Amino acid sequence: MFPNLTNHLILPTGGYVSAQVTIADLDGDGQPEIIAGSDALYVWRLDGRFLSGFPVQGRNFFASRPAVGDLDGDGQNEILVGCDDGHLYGFDSSGGLLPGWPIKTACYDSKLCLRLPTNGTKRGKRHLCW
Repeated sequence: MFPNLTNHLILPTGGYVSAQVTIADLDGDGQPEIIAGSDALYVWRLDGRFLSGFPVQGRNFFASRPAVGDLDGDGQNEILVGCDDGHLYGFDSSGGLLPGWPIKTACYDSKLCLRLPTNGTKRGKRHLCW
């Protein structure tokens, strides 16, 4: 899974990392990226370079494990991550804030379920539990 990762890789952030990292292919190139929340949301390629558009800032520290999936059915993965400011942030694979995000949750570490419409229709709603 990590053919280019043969030695230890040190990935610096501007603060602490309080949750597990997520490993997922964000840019669709067949290689996973390393995603971590800290003082910003960091996404690195396996060679230690940042994925274009990252890191991105929130209003405070990102303190939850990032969740990755295709939220809007466009074939591209998006990232959801909780922040110490009481909001859940949604980013596209280029680091852009998703329309309508962040959403207020009042907490960053408890379970939250969202109903997400699929392509603007009322049928086929998706449920995302975080």
